[in-house]
Amino acid sequence: SKRAQRHYNAFQREGLTLNHTWLTGHGTFLSTFLTLNYDQYQQPDTAISRKYRKDTAWRAGTSYGAPLKLLYGKLSGLTGSLSYEYYQAASTIKNYSYNNNRVAAAITYQWETGL
Repeated sequence: SKRAQRHYNAFQREGLTLNHTWLTGHGTFLSTFLTLNYDQYQQPDTAISRKYRKDTAWRAGTSYGAPLKLLYGKLSGLTGSLSYEYYQAASTIKNYSYNNNRVAAAITYQWETGL
């Protein structure tokens, strides 16, 4: 069998990520992040375009969490969190340029294992 010699999915990435978490008291927290990426692809995907693909993408988000016992005392051990994230990709090939918004909510439970 022949081995494909196309590398249009292979890329080199340069990136930067910043994260920060604030402990805001009484078990609450606020976490933020920012990620920037620059991707250069090794070969064009000629099924889409003859251009060499270069992408610039950034992602930013934040999460806030708090123990639910602050709202109702019997919910001890439960923590609720809300998160928002925005993503934007710009590419030299229009098919790969897009943006996205994401909202999430989570509830976690902490228990003691006795170890």
